[in-house]
Amino acid sequence: MRPEIEDLKSLWLHAYSRSSLLQAVEWIEHMNRGISSSFELRALVTAVVVAYARPFTKSQVTPSERMIPLNGVAPPSELLSTHYEILDFRNKVIGHIDALPAGGHSGTPNKVLVRRDATGFDLHTTLPVDMNSETRWKVHKLCGHFISYCDQQVNAVIEKYLAAFPEPPGVYEILITAAPEDWIRPI
Repeated sequence: MRPEIEDLKSLWLHAYSRSSLLQAVEWIEHMNRGISSSFELRALVTAVVVAYARPFTKSQVTPSERMIPLNGVAPPSELLSTHYEILDFRNKVIGHIDALPAGGHSGTPNKVLVRRDATGFDLHTTLPVDMNSETRWKVHKLCGHFISYCDQQVNAVIEKYLAAFPEPPGVYEILITAAPEDWIRPI
């Protein structure tokens, strides 16, 4: 039996979300092993924030449909504030550079610094580059929570359509298409 298009969307959205969250975990674990420079820290913090936030931002699923993969899936209550802090950090600092602080904050993390010397002025901006160990631990826990949810959703679709999956071992791409188009193809 061919999967329904809604099931294909669900499979794609949850597999995509799971993959992004696993990337965030990988970057957190790399940070936990030690960082050699502020440049590396900034890159890893950016990678964690972007990967974590993907499942909570709109994705183009079909030519006419945008969906937020984990829309409505709540984080554990004890990690709710960390969840929203990371999303605000993505929206106000990493994904966009806003002059206004995120809700609940009194100052913007995006500061314009003016350096004046004998030759004139130098303008540049700063970005906060830290993610302390407690925040990393909380984001890691959040990722685990959402990965578990994604696993449940993916497994439900796979169990429903197990007979429709190709028999020979290999790597296949799942396509979000309506019948009679192919929904899976070898890579």
